[in-house]
Amino acid sequence: MPTIDENRFFTPIIEFDVAPEQQQALIEGIADEVERRFKRYAGFVSASFLASDDGRRVINYAQWRSKEDWTASGRTSNEEESSAAILEVVKRCGAKQLEAHFFRVARVIENAEHSKRVLVFGKLPEVLRSVTEPLDALGFAVQGSTDWEHASGQFDARDFDLIVFGSALVGPVSERLRIEFARQSPTVRFVDAFAPIAVKQIVSALDGEHTKHITDFHVVEDGADYLVQARILKQCTVRIEVYRMPDAPPPDIELVDQSEAMPGTFEQRIEARYRTHGLELVMTVNDHEYYLHRIQT
Repeated sequence: MPTIDENRFFTPIIEFDVAPEQQQALIEGIADEVERRFKRYAGFVSASFLASDDGRRVINYAQWRSKEDWTASGRTSNEEESSAAILEVVKRCGAKQLEAHFFRVARVIENAEHSKRVLVFGKLPEVLRSVTEPLDALGFAVQGSTDWEHASGQFDARDFDLIVFGSALVGPVSERLRIEFARQSPTVRFVDAFAPIAVKQIVSALDGEHTKHITDFHVVEDGADYLVQARILKQCTVRIEVYRMPDAPPPDIELVDQSEAMPGTFEQRIEARYRTHGLELVMTVNDHEYYLHRIQT
């Protein structure tokens, strides 16, 4: 997926003339060669293909990390073979290259509704899909991965507005990745998510209109009980629920408490019985702030 950021990538743009009946064949042929050959070159970022409505033009929009990377690719032992393969596709489709120009992105203006880029890490593919597919349907630019061990080498935090860690990864793994991704982009945001409410958490995290009502959330043990403690900044509605293990008898979710909270110190006792089949304690504030604690049985 191309990323349009100011002064970031070196961008060659090549225009082809082609007969309408050969337009798609030209695109597929060049794209196949790029997939097969150019993706392995250091510094290659992406290649996009634009098809004109009249069928007579194809524009190849490429991105490289730098002009130096693009130039270096032309000095590799395989470059002549790669270029010859592209030219063969052009010839086979009866097309001709019209122009080639080189650009940098000088200015970007975005609609905030279309700039929500999310990277989600999870442990189980099926659980990951249960989060990424609804986000995709909502129009988010979302990517998911279960390969957290090599995450900071495979992804660049500058390509995302929000990076999400599934609850199975929260702890040393997520802390390490936060540090590594923050080095790449100091402005990227992070969310520790719980799959049943992850989509709501992500949507809320990217909605800048909400005011934060809670700070200093933490859970401590008091004998066999838990104590949920926090500082309330503004009057709000607080709901505390316990999500139960998948193999636990019904109900799936137990409501512990729902009440209006006033500014000041907040404390709620969670009795030991909730820990028997408990998986995750979720504190929701005004239906848009979410605080999590993994239950230890």
